Amino acid sequence: MEQPLDRIFRDAGEWYTHGEIFYGYTNRGEVLGAGIGPGGNFQTLQVSWVKSLKQIGLQLERYEHNGDLANASGYGQWIDFSAAAVSTWDHKNFLVNAKLQAINSVNYQWLSGPKGSPNKNAFHVNAEVGVMYRF
Repeated sequence: MEQPLDRIFRDAGEWYTHGEIFYGYTNRGEVLGAGIGPGGNFQTLQVSWVKSLKQIGLQLERYEHNGDLANASGYGQWIDFSAAAVSTWDHKNFLVNAKLQAINSVNYQWLSGPKGSPNKNAFHVNAEVGVMYRF
């Protein structure tokens, strides 16, 4: 959860942390709140052809990891850009889905360091396949 753009004038502080409890609000060690974490920002665009249970599509994503930390520490932003081909197809009682995703991570895990040193980027490919049987 990220603060609104008017945070310069009305800073609400960070929801995930507390002035006296540095590890933030947790339940059995797991941070409470949105899965993208403190200061994260996530956008998704998916365009698909769908007919009954069949689907073929393209998915684009942008994921900014903990923007509050990057702004406060002087490190560059860690942002993932990804493109994926997604598909779901049925045959009799089977439903098969697949996803092939390419991810370009700019300043991966904030490895560039502070004060404008060069970004350390990473590129990786993920593949997912699933099969479901409908009774």
